[in-house]
Amino acid sequence: MQKVILILLCLLWFLPDALSQRKRPRPKPKPVDIERYLDPLPEDEILFKDNDYLRLPGWRLVARGHEDSQKRATYAYYDLYRMVRPKGKPVQDWVKYVEKKNGTEESWTVAFVEYDCARSRTRTLESTDYDKDGRPTSSSSEASKWSRIIPDSLAEEFHAVICLGEIDLEESDMRLAAKYFLLGRLDEKKSKNLASAYRWYQLALRLFPDNEKILAGIARVKAR
Repeated sequence: MQKVILILLCLLWFLPDALSQRKRPRPKPKPVDIERYLDPLPEDEILFKDNDYLRLPGWRLVARGHEDSQKRATYAYYDLYRMVRPKGKPVQDWVKYVEKKNGTEESWTVAFVEYDCARSRTRTLESTDYDKDGRPTSSSSEASKWSRIIPDSLAEEFHAVICLGEIDLEESDMRLAAKYFLLGRLDEKKSKNLASAYRWYQLALRLFPDNEKILAGIARVKAR
């Protein structure tokens, strides 16, 4: 009997130490209030609204060629709503190539083009050339031969948008200009970064030279 009592006393003696060595439960993390990080931007910091990014019918900019020494460059457009995607066949769409000098249209070509997305090749089915006044100067209804898409060409830009589903240059320019405008507006609000704000606004203006919000921002910075 005495032996049993002794064993019980030993267990009671070591039990508190054993309990104290057990891992304490970690406190549960507090839920993060995500909404506080998703506050909408103030109206004066937004260059384009969500509806402005919708791909509406009409010509949309796909690519912009390099400007030569005479300040000439080719601007390439497509029309999403005229595009035809026959099952198992090449994609067909109307495209437009505009030759500009210092931003002024000098001539353009409208063509009906096929894109063989699987084989990365293209051909023109028909085309019409126009002068700066919109008068036809020449046309062709004879389909050209298939040609492979050359890397870093305007045709590759069309292929990326039409075949691969990438965003077109018009939307890309809008998002980039919106970013420049936001950075300019934030610098302008700090009052001590007006030079930086002016630079950001100028970058946005290069993409959209007639945008009233950008022009107003530049005017405010110059007046201060």
